[in-house]
Amino acid sequence: DRRYFDLSADALKRFTAMLDTPPTSNGKLRRLLRTRAPWDE
Repeated sequence: DRRYFDLSADALKRFTAMLDTPPTSNGKLRRLLRTRAPWDE
């Protein structure tokens, strides 16, 4: 699936910077992903 983005040069630069920035640590998400599903117990 392809998408077309019509961005100005400045907007493209900011968008690319957001994509290149590593995600911040999220303790709640980490805890959720470590929790076993109820049907696996």
